Amino acid sequence: YQRRVRGHDRMADEFAEHLLASSLALMCKQQGWHQASRSGLGLYSDIARHYIRNIGILTLRYSLHGGRFEPDLDDLGNAFTELGLVLSDLQSYWAETEGNLRLAQVCKFPVQVPSTVNIPTQDAPTHPDYIPDYLPSLVVNEESSGINAEYGGKVFIGL
Repeated sequence: YQRRVRGHDRMADEFAEHLLASSLALMCKQQGWHQASRSGLGLYSDIARHYIRNIGILTLRYSLHGGRFEPDLDDLGNAFTELGLVLSDLQSYWAETEGNLRLAQVCKFPVQVPSTVNIPTQDAPTHPDYIPDYLPSLVVNEESSGINAEYGGKVFIGL
């Protein structure tokens, strides 16, 4: 597993690690644990991340071995068998905790930032014919600029 260099990927990894740790802490609380040390929860989180990563890698390898690019449930079952995970144990755990399952609220990641691109609206002035459409319209105050080229109530700086 190799860390990516860009800041966004590192931030996404940290968010995923925090989400995994908080989900595991919630599962422990639902099983009756009243408290857990940070180091114990970190170890539990590392083990869970290791298993989740290996399940994904093995599932992909089984699908590629079968000549498919997208894994299916048979590939996932084969990965579980290779790791020694018993599906009946997971099903019994799910049946026991299904009624007690309380999901934590997770914020949307990555956070959507409003665009700073200035897209023209209906009330935006139009270009004169000699100005290409990809150039922005430059609206100036007529008194301060001294330019007398007026189009539709707006004054433009021409090329």
